[in-house]
Amino acid sequence: MSRNKRYIKEKPVKNIKRTLILIVVLAWMGIPALILSIPNNNIKAKFFAYTMIYSCLVVVLFLFGILFVFASKKDMKLRGIIFGTISLVGSILLIVPTLNYYKDVPKIINSNYSFYKGNLTNVKNNNFRNSISTILTINNQKFEIHGALSPDFTIIGKEYYVTFLPNSKFVIDLK
Repeated sequence: MSRNKRYIKEKPVKNIKRTLILIVVLAWMGIPALILSIPNNNIKAKFFAYTMIYSCLVVVLFLFGILFVFASKKDMKLRGIIFGTISLVGSILLIVPTLNYYKDVPKIINSNYSFYKGNLTNVKNNNFRNSISTILTINNQKFEIHGALSPDFTIIGKEYYVTFLPNSKFVIDLK
């Protein structure tokens, strides 16, 4: 009987910890999502929102990987190792683009941008759930713009002037 009482008392504490961790993770992801959902032209806020999203994905995937690999029960050990390894590999693959965003932080703060001028050779629109992006190829250099561009604006052969951050290739302006 004392065993049941102890179990009942411990379970709410574990649930509260899990709930608090979930709230922190959702807030960490929710703030950048809120910034990106507000229609504005503050490119620096958008850049930092994407940086936060990439960082959160790396941390969450890494923690899930560790959790699955080491905390799996005996009957689920193989499945835990497989999911954990996939999560760890995913977090490692996301480290490179995340580090590129962090390398560009001083450049965006100081408005130290790179420039590229050339003719548009290819346009590709990507629709993934609620996320829309446009990939422009200008003289064999690819630039991804978060959002959709008007077909009247993207004309093959037209000359464009791109302002971007050198490491992440985050587009600041397109003329």
